[in-house]
Amino acid sequence: MMRAFLLCLAMFWATLGLAHAGLPTVVVEAELHPSLRGLSGTVQLRAETPADLDGIDLVDALSALPVPEDDQLRRATFPRGVQQGWVRQTPEVGSIRRFWALLPIRSNAAGFVPGRGLFLNGFWHPQPVRDGAPVPVRWEVHLRLPPGVIGVLNGVIGEDELSWTGETQHLALAVLPRARIAHLQAGELELVLVERGLRRPKRAERLAAVAGPALAPLASSLHGPLLVVDTPDRRSLAQSAPGMVFLSDRTFRVNLGLWTFHAPAVRRALIAAASENPDPYWAAVGAALLDAGGPDARDLHAALRWAAWIPEVDQLLYDGRLPFFTDITGEAWPGDRAAEQLGTLLHPRTPPISLARQVVRADGLPDAQRLGLLLLAGADPALAAEVASAPPGRLEAWAEVPPVGNLRLEVEGGPDAPVATLRREGPDALPPRQIPVQIDGPEGRAAQLWEAPAGPSTTRLPLPAGARAVQLDPTGDERQTTRSDDRWPRRWTPTFAFFPSELALSIGRITAEANVALRQQFDTHNLYLGSLSTSPRDLLGLDLGYVRSLGPLQDHRNRPLRLSVGGGPTLLDPSFRSTAGGELAWGGWAGLSHETRTDTLFPRKGHRLSLGLSAGAVPGGAQWSSAGLGAVGLLGLGGRAALASRVGGAVAAGELSHRLLPLGGGDNFSGLPVGLAIGRQRLTAASELRVQALRFVSVPGPLVWLSDVQLSTGLEAAALSGAEEGCARPGACTWTALGWTAGIGLTGDVFGVRPTLAAISFARPLRVEIDGPVEAPAPALQPYVRLTQPF
Repeated sequence: MMRAFLLCLAMFWATLGLAHAGLPTVVVEAELHPSLRGLSGTVQLRAETPADLDGIDLVDALSALPVPEDDQLRRATFPRGVQQGWVRQTPEVGSIRRFWALLPIRSNAAGFVPGRGLFLNGFWHPQPVRDGAPVPVRWEVHLRLPPGVIGVLNGVIGEDELSWTGETQHLALAVLPRARIAHLQAGELELVLVERGLRRPKRAERLAAVAGPALAPLASSLHGPLLVVDTPDRRSLAQSAPGMVFLSDRTFRVNLGLWTFHAPAVRRALIAAASENPDPYWAAVGAALLDAGGPDARDLHAALRWAAWIPEVDQLLYDGRLPFFTDITGEAWPGDRAAEQLGTLLHPRTPPISLARQVVRADGLPDAQRLGLLLLAGADPALAAEVASAPPGRLEAWAEVPPVGNLRLEVEGGPDAPVATLRREGPDALPPRQIPVQIDGPEGRAAQLWEAPAGPSTTRLPLPAGARAVQLDPTGDERQTTRSDDRWPRRWTPTFAFFPSELALSIGRITAEANVALRQQFDTHNLYLGSLSTSPRDLLGLDLGYVRSLGPLQDHRNRPLRLSVGGGPTLLDPSFRSTAGGELAWGGWAGLSHETRTDTLFPRKGHRLSLGLSAGAVPGGAQWSSAGLGAVGLLGLGGRAALASRVGGAVAAGELSHRLLPLGGGDNFSGLPVGLAIGRQRLTAASELRVQALRFVSVPGPLVWLSDVQLSTGLEAAALSGAEEGCARPGACTWTALGWTAGIGLTGDVFGVRPTLAAISFARPLRVEIDGPVEAPAPALQPYVRLTQPF
């Protein structure tokens, strides 16, 4: 009841606040091409007085959409190859311009997806801007549709023709062929779901369960059902638009109750879509403020902490590559969606969720929600702040994107009187902030606020006796270069894993590794490793190693340049070669690699360059040393095909056969069995064409959802010299081999969350030649089971 009263009050004040000088009017008459790839029409800009048009221009925002550099994000953005769209206009004739729009094949409510329809949260029309930033205007729109489709325009649904009049910043459009309309009851409210394809009653049930409580405070202001459009979005769970929501077809598609992690992002999108505010940014801020008092969002780190020792879970938590990571974790910086949405593309501002948290910290939850209701009712930030008795100009100041800084935390003193030193580093332009400090003490968890002034600053904070942990900015709202210095003590995060990478079926031997990896939480530079491994050459090997990563961050954790050193004992396999002189070998290794590939499932760009050195001995017996160079490169051939190639060369010296260079096996020439021949110099090359025959198909399973099917075929070649087996004298034989490879791989989302690859491949030599007194082996098919790409 109180919220309904506040909402009515908010709408009254907002109505008064909007009664200012008339907004410009944009009149659009357009027609959608039957292919759904293009639009054409006329646009007219007019106003009551010439002053209302000062600084207003109509621009092409579609061609400004960025192309992600990250290969994984690029695959999630473009169903096919990279495409750019455009909106072109003729010079103004009178007050009317003609325009044409070519829509890119692009997901994420920013283009056309073959077989699914077009989904455009803005972008399809000339966009009104002032000083480069989108501005609310009054729209009068009439759009003709081709037959056989259902269209939605700013929450208005229809066939053949769509018309809409109202005040907002942009026009959201969805057009779906062979679509159906479902009516969902969400508490006392109604949702209209526009979708196509298989029915998913469980998702509809979950959507209604989330929407009912989220929209209840706005029930009195809703003039009709809220529209939700099923969208092939791979980067955002939900996008709000005027009067409608673009809902990803992956939303709630998870197992084991994990769908609740999707709920907060969906709630905020629903609330913002129901807003009366013509500026989508302030509608999103209002939604975040109102949702701050809604059902508590589950903390991903807290929920999965018990399983963080599993490498896949550790990656989910820290590398930022979990699909929909920003939505699921409530992460503010960086926000992947920002560059995909119109307002933040043309006018970047502080993410709404971060601004909302600042308001809640400063004013408390009741006042923050009152401010949120005012914004949702349509009040501009100045009026909303005045009515809510908030400091004038504060919202606008906090909305400006702050410069990048860094927080550091140090604790001194004994357990009886610890003192924390809090440092904020960065340029003088850093704005003042209330930075939360989370303290875990003997009586539980407590929170304090550090009133950090503008610019760099330092303060000291006495901690309670027996304090166990302190963390600065626990929700990650500050824009920082790194979060590795925010916590005391710097927690070590171990992971344990057993990973079979390849099974050579022809000889029945597995290549696998069990390892423990240790790093400090949020550390992106240092990694300590211990591993037990087995391979066709070694029964068991123990390695201790250290990896130092350098270069710019590719995600939240990984860097391209890696320096590694390590070593340990190995128990040699006598079935591979004779171990006369001892079965226990000691060795060390060092490596240097530079890798720009960022997608491990189906990479289409990037490279890996590597250098490796090793040396060792059997105590009192044979010695060895080796060096190798390798390169892998990827070339994208459209959206579903890629050419992967590798070359490598290595030399070895010594008497220990297990540490010379084998010919055969998945890591050099897979068409021959592992270790058929060994030598001292080896060259290898391979090239493989990979095609995604099926992509994002979403076949449900009890624990794994099938997503992609990959087919591959290729050629490989190798040359080995200095071979000893069967030769008249040591090092007299030279082997050369040419062969083909083929395989099929399946990508499944484990629990509907983590994409994982499983593949089987086959290889067979076309020709094997030996320069020496050894007969070439008869060609035979070599099958392999893999859990990674071969290269």
